[in-house]
Amino acid sequence: NSDFDVADFLRQMYHDVWNWRSLNRLGDCYAPNVRYHGSTDREYYGVNEVKSFILSIMAMFPDLSMQVDDLYWMGNDQDGYRVSVRWSIVGTHLGNGIYGKPTGRRVYMWGISQHIIKGERIVEEWTLFNEFVVLQQIFGPQP
Repeated sequence: NSDFDVADFLRQMYHDVWNWRSLNRLGDCYAPNVRYHGSTDREYYGVNEVKSFILSIMAMFPDLSMQVDDLYWMGNDQDGYRVSVRWSIVGTHLGNGIYGKPTGRRVYMWGISQHIIKGERIVEEWTLFNEFVVLQQIFGPQP
């Protein structure tokens, strides 16, 4: 019988990484050879590439905060776990990056991440969010 708590593991990881900016936690939570599949066909391999992607988001939205809205999982320690996390982020577009020069606009993102966890580490992740809606909030007419 294991003491591994899937929900606590992921909720804590999201909070530590995204809200506390403790990127060193990525090495504790992701397998070294993790496979990451993201929006707009982003593909990353390994913890360092995932870390670079997260840093790029944080650079554009330095005040961002994330919350886990819902989390479902199934599996066991022997076979691994499949987890689905619905999350939301709010932040201000204050830094340069893939979304262009800073606009100072407040942005709300909603997404879903699915994880495969084996040996108490994430070995594969799929993360999707609607980047078109993000672009609309950054460059669209002000409400």
